[in-house]
Amino acid sequence: MRRFPVWILGGMFSAALCAGELLNVNSSMELGIPGRGVPGFSYYIHMLDKHEAGKNQEKIYSVQTVGNGNPGKCMKIPGYRGVSRYRIELADFYLKRAGEITISFDVKMGPGEDGRLHPENNYTIGLRCNADADRDSYYPLLTGFSFRPTEQWQRFSRTFKVKPYSCFYAVWICTPDIPQNGTPNTLYFDNFRVEYTDGATPYDGEYVVMPNRRDQVYMQDAPVQLTVRALLPAEKSAVVRGVLGIKRTFDRSIWKTFPLELKREAGDLFVGSVSFPATEFGAFFSELQLEKRKLATLESPFLVMHPRVKHAAGSPGYGLGINGGLLATDTAGGESRTSMAVRVL
Repeated sequence: MRRFPVWILGGMFSAALCAGELLNVNSSMELGIPGRGVPGFSYYIHMLDKHEAGKNQEKIYSVQTVGNGNPGKCMKIPGYRGVSRYRIELADFYLKRAGEITISFDVKMGPGEDGRLHPENNYTIGLRCNADADRDSYYPLLTGFSFRPTEQWQRFSRTFKVKPYSCFYAVWICTPDIPQNGTPNTLYFDNFRVEYTDGATPYDGEYVVMPNRRDQVYMQDAPVQLTVRALLPAEKSAVVRGVLGIKRTFDRSIWKTFPLELKREAGDLFVGSVSFPATEFGAFFSELQLEKRKLATLESPFLVMHPRVKHAAGSPGYGLGINGGLLATDTAGGESRTSMAVRVL
């Protein structure tokens, strides 16, 4: 197996989600910025043709927020040339009680990068509970179902029994095997919901915080701009005021706080931003406070990095992989430009 550096752009890194009945953030796909990634969804390539990868080594492989959803925005998974296997992961979530959850979504397909619509096979939705190594050596839950998209929007749904567990649950979208060197079809998803079938709790809304750099990595003193995008279905006014706290990930202590004004952009979507210099090294995440509302969110850390160290040829540090004229910002992840080793054929 040959290893090849490929730029892969996933969704936002995330911690556990738990906000009552609905278990995933950005189910409507309305929180994303058109042309950028899809908050709450990450993209991983398993097999990529080396000749296609070599044609444009700066190419970024990514899921995308686009229009023409069902309705509004949706998630586009481009049919990239040479990608013969990939998966999409939803943000991990914890379940605190037993019951039933339903996974449902709208999906359709379109031509891939080659402009052709290829015969389609079944895709798979995988639901799994990752094993707690202190308790189990196997998946406590590993199940799923298959679906076959067409050129028209279709809705698929399946219900599963679940139980609480100490480790997180995950939902994956997995591709069928695509012929080597082939091109998959483009997929579009909307209204992707993972939810309990009973015991609904009040839904106050949800939000994401998106740094202006897609890799979410900054050098010291660089300007940072964070855009907050919130869905507030019960809000009647055109402007909402709150506080955005910036916390250190290692101990969750407060680094900075900012007053924040969110303005209605369209429908239930409110948008606001703050800017500041990156004066402290480390990893940080943002937390929005709007009165007494409990809003679901994704923890999406941004990093402030030390300057890179260029090691002399033959020195012990020379093999660390940052000696090709790259900055440290080229090798870290977020909403994110991630240098990943994939199987290249």
